[in-house]
This record gives sequence, structure tokens and C-alpha cells, in this order.
Amino acid sequence: MSAARGSRAWGGGIGWGWLGAVLGLAPTWAFLAGVPEFATQDGPTHVYNARIAARALGWSAPCDAIPHPSSEMFTVSWRLMPNWGSTGLAWAALWVVEPIQADRLVTAMLAWGMAWAILWTWSRGGHSSDRVEPPPLRVGLAAALLGLNAPWLWGFSGFLVGALLGLIGVTVWWRAVQRPRGPAARDLIALAGLTGLGYLCHPIGLGLMVATIVAVAMVEAILAGPNHPLRQHPGRILTRTALGLGPLVPLALIYRAQIGEAGPLNPTWDHLADWTSPRAWMNQFTWVDPLALGSKTHWPWWDAPPMAHQGPALTPLGRLIRGLSAPSLLAWAAILLGTLASWRRNPDRAVWRGVGLAIVAFSLVCPDTLGESHGHYLPQRVALWGLMLLVVGWSGDAKPPDSITGSRGSPRLHTATLGLTTLAWLGQTAWVADHARHCQYELSGLTQLASRIPTGARLGALITASGSVHRSNPLLHADILLGLRRGAVVWSNYETNHYYFPIRFRQGIPRPPARIFEDLARLDAPEQSNHRRARWLDLVERHADQFDALLIRSTDPDLVQATLKRVPHLHAVARASPSWWLATRALQTPSPTPAETSP
Repeated sequence: MSAARGSRAWGGGIGWGWLGAVLGLAPTWAFLAGVPEFATQDGPTHVYNARIAARALGWSAPCDAIPHPSSEMFTVSWRLMPNWGSTGLAWAALWVVEPIQADRLVTAMLAWGMAWAILWTWSRGGHSSDRVEPPPLRVGLAAALLGLNAPWLWGFSGFLVGALLGLIGVTVWWRAVQRPRGPAARDLIALAGLTGLGYLCHPIGLGLMVATIVAVAMVEAILAGPNHPLRQHPGRILTRTALGLGPLVPLALIYRAQIGEAGPLNPTWDHLADWTSPRAWMNQFTWVDPLALGSKTHWPWWDAPPMAHQGPALTPLGRLIRGLSAPSLLAWAAILLGTLASWRRNPDRAVWRGVGLAIVAFSLVCPDTLGESHGHYLPQRVALWGLMLLVVGWSGDAKPPDSITGSRGSPRLHTATLGLTTLAWLGQTAWVADHARHCQYELSGLTQLASRIPTGARLGALITASGSVHRSNPLLHADILLGLRRGAVVWSNYETNHYYFPIRFRQGIPRPPARIFEDLARLDAPEQSNHRRARWLDLVERHADQFDALLIRSTDPDLVQATLKRVPHLHAVARASPSWWLATRALQTPSPTPAETSP
């Protein structure tokens, strides 16, 4: 049998990687379609604010028939700023589904978008400027695995879109510099367009794209042979690359002015206080890990309510076994093993692996934030980008009969990589399934209460901790879900606190500070309960006339009673499981559940 026929027989012609990615994401798509309460942490807020921006423009999506929040309460900043990408993506979803379903559609698209970008880059990541390789199964499954990451469940859609656009930008540039004459005009136009779009999505994604292009150019110039275009025409290629990245200059000046309005940069390391402590470094890695969807010492389903295992406490050995079996650690092991297998006998794609390792190493020491006002979760974003580059650096050019595993030179290591990747994918999918179950358990009662909210009501919320072992907390901004269903004005709209989001509360409107609601929700330690209670009651008392409805998630009826004493005009109270309370001026037309009750 010829090599070409053998390759087709083993799926080389169609690309096992693409099939592996689709099958790897199929269970997640099923959870998103089958669990109406499935929600990411920040995604519903993006949809909520996309509706506000659309209304300001006079636009209405075909599927968006739910009342909008009052335009008298909000205004839109039309400056060129990051995170317009998340707003635009959410609004695009409203053309297909209703607002309450838009976050799930965006979440499904982002998982596929990340996997697609990795596979698209891998298939074009070799040294040939005109060759497209079909990715092997292990690459496709790894791409699906990386699509199920922590920023994805946090709802960081702006960054994720920026990251996949950045990966496309690096690939466009990479392919262009492999040609004898370097980048052509069409490449420069594409790179400039991706630079502008990347800025509108997220500055970190754009910064990682530019840093990767610079690093790859430096490494490639050193490692490439004398006939490589970077050796023969370095001035031409660098000049054209600078032209393609030209929009960076005005965009950087615009963004620098916006940063200045929010205060000086102040890099902070919250989890690496002692750089000489092994425990501090262990905590740092646990924190940085962008693939961990839950606690590394817990198992999905087994350790979460309402199915929490009530057996004896785990021994240190038991915690160690659970930690070593964590899907994210298996994923790290698989990616590093695949990198080693590709490096041992195959120098192809070495530049991707080298730059990826450098970026992953940097993520372990980079600050958690550049300042309290400038966003958080920087290490996780950097680490995820580095892992994407490592998978792009996995070797290919498989020969039959090893086209499925893509084994060139190290078949045993590649087979082991496929096995580890499969185990990690199974565990990661289990965590996604458990997140869906967690959302259904916690948010189904909230769905029942939605019909009780008066249309356009001004809503405040106290949402106490759920004791969840999940890293993404869909309860943190759960009151936004009521805003999506009833067009309520949600005072906790966290995007209004940050200069890098376009939605603002109008000046001069009497209102409680938006930031305090999330601050109260994050006071989740048992020893903080009294402090949280005091701050909440003080907030309600000072802003009582600015609430048309109050949502409380608490197992303490005394807290609900104390709250109601401070807002006597909210006399109608409804309750829903597991521990939701809703107080309004007057209940809407009651549905079968929940029944009107008193605390």
C-alpha cells in the first residue's frame, strides 16, 4: 500500500484531529443545550450590558423581545476600548436565541473557537508556507481539552476571542515569513486588521500576540538556516512586520490615556508573598493553573452538594492521590509529555515549543494584577496562551499506520500522550458536567422567582457563598439572570466599575455603589459572616428607597427578617429552594411555585 493510500486509510486525509475536537466537545455542547440553568460566572453580565448598548443605538435583535433595562439609568461610553468584543459577541448571540440563552450559546462557540484556532494554527505551523497538514487525533483531543479552561467558565469571552484572534495573527505572520520574499500586502492588511480587532477584544490577548511574534522572530532568526528569508532579508521582513502591527501605536496611546484615568500601575503578587518558600510556589502554581475547573483535592459529583460524600475526612495520602488524579494536572503532564516526545527526535516546530515553554514559565512569576483598578487573573491568561503554543508545537507528519496518534519518531511517547490526554479530557468533561449540575441545583429556584420580579424593578442582592468546590462561581452575579428575564435594573452590574467596559450608570442617579454587592458576596468565610451581615443591613438602610426588589441567598431567616425591617415597602416575600428569598413591592401574577411565604 502506498503512503498516501495508507494515510487516507488511517484518516490522514480527513484529519483525525478535527474529528477528535468535535467529539471531545460534544458532551459539553450537550450539557449547554440540555441544562437551561447552565451559566458562566461573568457571561450573563456581558449579555445584560450588550442589550443596554444595543438599545442605546436603537438596535433590536430578532430574538430579544424581553423588556430592556431603563435607558434612563445607563449610558454607554463609545470610546475605543477593550472588551467591545465580548459585548459584540453577546449581542450577535441575541440574533439567534433569547437573552437568557445567549450566554450558553456564546460559551459553546468559545469552546469550539479555541479548539478551532489551535487546530488551524497547528495545520499551518510547519516550515512550509504552502502546506496544510491534517492534525492527528492527539492534537485534536488536546485542543478540545484546552477549550474547556477556567477563563472559559469564568465567562472571560473578550479575552478568549482576543486570544484566538491573536493565534490567527501569529499564524498569518508565520506563514508569510516562510515565503522567499516575506510578507505580502495582503498579509500586512490581515495583520493590521487582527491587531485592531484584538485591541477591541482584550489588551492581554493582543499583547501576547505581539510578544509571540517578536519572540518567534528572534528565535527563528537564530535557528534558521542561511537560506531562510529572515536571514536573507531581515530588514524587509522586520519593516513589513512593523507596518502590519502599525495600529498598535495609536491604540497604545488611546489605551494609555484610559489607564491613566484609573490610577497608576501597581503590579501585585497575592499568592507569592515569599519567593523562597516551596509552599508559596505550590500555592502559586495551583492559582495560576488555567485548566483547573475545581479543587484539586476534590472529585466532581462526589464532593459537591447535594451529593456530597459524608464519609470521614481525607487522610494526607488520600488528598495526595486526589491531587495527582486532578484532570488539570493530567492535562499538564500530557502537554509536557507531548512536547518532550516531539523534541526528542523531531526538531520541526521547535520554535513554537520553545516560545511556549518560555511563556508558561513567565506565567508562574508574573503578577496577579497590574493594579486593583486594572483587572485580575493575568497569570491564568498567560499560562493558557503558553499551553496553546505548546500543543501547536507538537510534531506531526505521521506515517501509516500511526496517523491516528501522529507518531513520528517516538511512537510510544506519542501513544502515552494520547492516553494521558484522553484521561485528562474525561476528567475535565466530568467537571463541566458537575458545573452544569451545580447550576441546575442552585439556579433552578432563581428561575422560579423570576416571574415575581416587576418589570424594570431596581434590584439589589446579597448572595452568600455556596460552599462549592468549583472554581467558577455562577452565583456571584446570579441577580443579573433576573435582569435578563425581567429587564430589571441590577445595581450590582460590576462592569460599570471598570474603565475597560463601555457601560456606565448615569451621573446623578441616586443608587447604591455597584462594587459593594460583589464585595459582600466575596465575604464568604464563616468568620466574616457578622461583618457581612452588618455591612449588608447598613447598605439596605441607607439606600432603602432605591430598591424595588431585594434578592437574598441565605439559610438564615433572621437575616431576611432583619433586612425586611429596613425596607417596609417591600412587603411581599417569596422563597425558593435551596435558599433564595425575594422581597418586592407587590408580587407579580403568581406562578404555581414558589408560594408566597414569610421568613
